[in-house]
Amino acid sequence: MINLPEALKLIRFKQWWIYKIAPALGVFLLFRAENPEIIGSRDIIHLLLLTVALALSATFTSVSNDLADIESDRIAGKYNRLSGWSHNRVLALLAGIVLAGAAVEALLPGVGLKICFLILWINWALYSVEPFRAKKRGGLGPLLDSTGSHVIPCIMAILLSGFTPESDPIKSSLAVLWSFLWGTRGIIWHQLYDFEHDSKSSIRTMPGVVGYERSIFISEKILFPAETGVFIALLAIMQPALLIPFFVCIIMELAGNYSSVVPREIVRPGGMNWLYLTDYYTLILPLSIFFSSPKSFLLPAGIIIVFFLRGYMERIFADYRILYRFWRNWKTRQE
Repeated sequence: MINLPEALKLIRFKQWWIYKIAPALGVFLLFRAENPEIIGSRDIIHLLLLTVALALSATFTSVSNDLADIESDRIAGKYNRLSGWSHNRVLALLAGIVLAGAAVEALLPGVGLKICFLILWINWALYSVEPFRAKKRGGLGPLLDSTGSHVIPCIMAILLSGFTPESDPIKSSLAVLWSFLWGTRGIIWHQLYDFEHDSKSSIRTMPGVVGYERSIFISEKILFPAETGVFIALLAIMQPALLIPFFVCIIMELAGNYSSVVPREIVRPGGMNWLYLTDYYTLILPLSIFFSSPKSFLLPAGIIIVFFLRGYMERIFADYRILYRFWRNWKTRQE
């Protein structure tokens, strides 16, 4: 039997449930707010279904990736969560995950959602498993990771929200493009973080192919400006009021970074830094939708309870308290 701490570590709970599932739930809320109807039981069911679907695919991703990485991690001297597991135990775990995924597949409403969910699992298998193993094929790795982590979840969130993409393709296209750019920046950060280990085990990720500094240049000069521009356009045509907390968040993060009080980075890993706009995408966005659209009360309340763990929220609020104290001390010295 697997105890709870071991299970949470195995499925990379701290990596997936906040950074990758939470933004999809924010997209659900954003597009659900387009519908003037009062929130009903169907919306709650769809939110829970989206949550379970993404959690299961995330679990499959984590386990299959660790399984495929056992030998390369051993060569690189890197910790692997499945080291020491018996072959039968791993197979039993994977079988349980796949069966649970099949059950969710049957519950998803509509052919489009079923196809998306199936593609999501195929995408992750291609990312990790030989002979394709996209993670070691340069730029193809970030492409599939971003697709599985953000693009397909974004599409599923839009469909489950009840929004019809054909009715306004610009809104849905902007959301999907933003999710791709944000997801690509995230996986490049992860590959930069693992650059040394991947080099030792001869895994040619994108930084290994195009170079460490060039990967940073692409992220900082191309991906991040495009990501923020697309997201601003999305908010401007859907809920312009949400631009206020968005710009407030950017100003706070820039102030914290340039004052060296609360370090932020676009993509470069190091120390205790935090990627720009992570706080906004994972917490401030759904809260902003709640305050601008009170009819969505039950949805963000459920998200906060289930996903935004107390430690994560404390981290965010501690950052802003530190920044506030810094500003107050600076103002006192000026006076």
